[in-house]
Amino acid sequence: MHTAIIKLFQENKDIFPHIRTDYLKRCVDGGRTISYYHGNTIVGVLIWFQYRKSIMKLEQILVDSKFRGLGISKLLFLHFEVLAKARVTSKIILWVRASNTQAISFYRKMGMHQTDVCTWNEQGTRIDGIKFEKLSEKQTSFEV
Repeated sequence: MHTAIIKLFQENKDIFPHIRTDYLKRCVDGGRTISYYHGNTIVGVLIWFQYRKSIMKLEQILVDSKFRGLGISKLLFLHFEVLAKARVTSKIILWVRASNTQAISFYRKMGMHQTDVCTWNEQGTRIDGIKFEKLSEKQTSFEV
């Protein structure tokens, strides 16, 4: 599975230029990936992280360009929500590049709410970002 996920990210370096092979291997080995298969081929992957005891972070979501527009990202996200509920998570969080309007639109459609703006550094380049959160059904308001 390492090889298939690494290949998918390498083929999409324009979207995730900062992703390192050792990071992907650790995610797979740690059970922090949700994969979508077409036949025997991984065509979509979601990487997550247990941020705090009751908070799960969506790290990356990627679908092979030949399979985009088919609802695979939505299926991966919904599976991630089921996993978060099973782990008694009160909140899902993620950070996305402010320039990634397609992802921002997707996360809003999935019920995520913008809660903050931020900046980070990738290989010497300043990146403007947006923080999104989604509370579990038990929660009623966001903590800021």
